[in-house]
Amino acid sequence: MSDLDLLRQLAAPAPAPTPEAQRTALQALERHIALARAAAAPAPAAAPPRRRAPRRRRFALPAMAAAAVAAAVLVLVGTDDGAAPAPASAATVLHHAAAAAREQAPAQALGPGQYLYTESVGAVLYVTQGAQAIRRLVPLRREAWRDGDGDGWLTSRPGTPTWLTPGDHDAWVAAGRPHLGTGASDVALSGADRADVPPGTKTAPLPSTPAALAQRLRADAADAKGAPVDQQVFLEVGDALRQVSTTPAQRAALYEVAAQLPGVGLSDDARDGTGRAGVAVAMDVPGKAMRLELVFDRDTYTLLGETTTTLADNPYNLPEGTRIGWTAHVRTAVVDGIRQRP
Repeated sequence: MSDLDLLRQLAAPAPAPTPEAQRTALQALERHIALARAAAAPAPAAAPPRRRAPRRRRFALPAMAAAAVAAAVLVLVGTDDGAAPAPASAATVLHHAAAAAREQAPAQALGPGQYLYTESVGAVLYVTQGAQAIRRLVPLRREAWRDGDGDGWLTSRPGTPTWLTPGDHDAWVAAGRPHLGTGASDVALSGADRADVPPGTKTAPLPSTPAALAQRLRADAADAKGAPVDQQVFLEVGDALRQVSTTPAQRAALYEVAAQLPGVGLSDDARDGTGRAGVAVAMDVPGKAMRLELVFDRDTYTLLGETTTTLADNPYNLPEGTRIGWTAHVRTAVVDGIRQRP
């Protein structure tokens, strides 16, 4: 027996109200209603009131009911794992990335003897032509040190190649196991070199405003003639983001330019070359038979890295979707000397 049932048994039954008591209660209720209506009525106006269109009645929800509705709305717009809602479009992601870039301090804020250290890992496709093409991915670890003037040092260390297919390894063995060149480098950087200028473009630094940068990249894309202008501009955006001395303002402008390009797609379930999950924007470049994808952190919208995969009928005779290059940004820090690590 529940507590409620016990109380019902112990409580004395309430006597039925008499007809006179019912009339008295009804009259009191009517008086309270009349007083409430009088208090709520608006004060009389000097001019006759304007006629208004009939309005729909609004019902106030009790506090608990309103909270339940709010909770239901949150459930509808959220996700099962509590993650933030997916971005609406690729342009949204790029605008967020531009805002995040603007919040980063420029390299000019470095003090005397300080350097901006960046570390990235990735892989580059190498193809050796012969009786049969030898295709492999060479992993690279790149470190760079730049001071406020752009001077510094760049090192690139290759790792053990990965064969794209078993046939590539067999072709290498059949060719007598020749030495396979890699991308090792250990060079000084000079501010005059301006690493923020993508290879093959004009020598002037990239503009840091979206309008001027779009004009510059479109002019370079028209000169390249390797793909339609919009697709070539997206490739140039990726090239520029890969440079170690691109400033926060330039990166923000690059994202804004990319956000204006038609044909940029969105992938809400992407991973960079190291396996980090994020959200990505991508552009297919059929003329080069490849897809370039920029992967961003889902929460901070900082660039995690980029990947390049093949499209159908690619010149490498590889299956569609084969990853032929990637870069992942690992660390960025300020250090107190060249070639020092955080």
